[in-house]
Amino acid sequence: YNGNLYVFSGNTSPGGVVTNTLHEYNLNTHIWTSRGTGATARQIAFGGIYNDKLYVFGGYNGSNLNDTWVCDLTNFSWTQKATGPARRDGSTDFFNGKMYTFGGFAAAQINEMWVYDIGSNSWTQKASGASARGGISGEATYNGRMYIFGGDREGLFLNDLWVYVL
Repeated sequence: YNGNLYVFSGNTSPGGVVTNTLHEYNLNTHIWTSRGTGATARQIAFGGIYNDKLYVFGGYNGSNLNDTWVCDLTNFSWTQKATGPARRDGSTDFFNGKMYTFGGFAAAQINEMWVYDIGSNSWTQKASGASARGGISGEATYNGRMYIFGGDREGLFLNDLWVYVL
């Protein structure tokens, strides 16, 4: 985003401290800058950037989280938004003012598609035909479709491609 890579939260090491710091990496100067702390500390959250804002949803900090946070990247202020389903470790993409989240882990790996409507600050569950999975290998939105590739299901690494019409 604007020549920068943003990294929020995570774990300092296996079994280490879960953080809530936002870091900015300038892709031109190769310099890291701390942009302060924000949402509750977490790891393996959903997230992405849409219209100058970083959206962070769910994740894990000893239990699955269901909160939605937005960081305005013009001034690095954080605002908490609507709660959604408690989950972690899935995929996220944006299309037409909505954040689409798929899969991940709740009590077990799931195949649910949930949509956060940015304008109305509300979550809605949508139908999904893809198999349950977490740790999605890749996703992209193109031409009104969300493409979801790979991931894992109970230790089995997947190499399938699913297409969800948005």
